[in-house]
Amino acid sequence: MLMDTFEIKIVKYKNGNSENVTDRIVSEDPFEIFINGEKKYFCMRMPGMDYELALGLLFNEGIINSLSDVHDFKMDESRISLNIKGSIVPGFKKVYASSGSMISDELVVPVSQNKGEFTAERLFTLQNEFFKMQGVFDKTGGVHACAFYSSGGDLISFAEDVGRHNALDKCMGSALAEGKIESLFLIMLSSRISFEMIRKSYRTGAVFVAGVSAPTSAAVSAAEQSNMTLVGFLRGDRFNVYSHSERLLNL
Repeated sequence: MLMDTFEIKIVKYKNGNSENVTDRIVSEDPFEIFINGEKKYFCMRMPGMDYELALGLLFNEGIINSLSDVHDFKMDESRISLNIKGSIVPGFKKVYASSGSMISDELVVPVSQNKGEFTAERLFTLQNEFFKMQGVFDKTGGVHACAFYSSGGDLISFAEDVGRHNALDKCMGSALAEGKIESLFLIMLSSRISFEMIRKSYRTGAVFVAGVSAPTSAAVSAAEQSNMTLVGFLRGDRFNVYSHSERLLNL
């Protein structure tokens, strides 16, 4: 069984002194996704939640629309093979290890978009809970995290991975597998917010995306056009609202 972290020997230098110590780093291993017998995706990911990663990736790319589209699957430590309903466009996509991203300029229409509002206080509460859940990051400092919440602030799914896109896909796959996608309202991210992250978030049906870092101009534009509330620099007791601030009460 592949592990999400492992220990290595390193030399630590500080204040003019060096010492041999043991450090813990995050695992990053290759993963292949076969669909209807053909290799379609390759990515580098942190082992764990591989089934959810595959489900979320296929859903966010518009290849499947529900769990019922997957007839069956087989998997081992480095690959998963799924038989799905219908056929898909021929070709092969590589999900680059640096971000887990497959660049696309299309917004895949979500199944639905939920209504709701949040207070700043609730956002800060979820932010604190989000940080506390990041066990692998606490041990290694080498992963991104993603969490899905309902409009009531209830946790739907959580995942960590070396790729920020992988973490989002794992959350989506978990919500899909557990039948909780209908209650999705807010997505919280530990990373910067790019267009691709908004594209995937829009596909899930979420209407609120909050991240601890900065959004890009394309992400802001996509969020505005998609009727999504976009919050960046969510740190401590502050944040910036870039689109559709009407979902945040008492501003």
